[in-house]
Amino acid sequence: MLSEYEWQAIILSLKVSSVAVLVSLPLGIVMA
Repeated sequence: MLSEYEWQAIILSLKVSSVAVLVSLPLGIVMA
């Protein structure tokens, strides 16, 4: 089982990666 701290780290990284995808998608469409 993961500790609470590990879960927070996983959730934070998921949020960061999803934001990065949302930001890069429009840029990729505009550049294409």
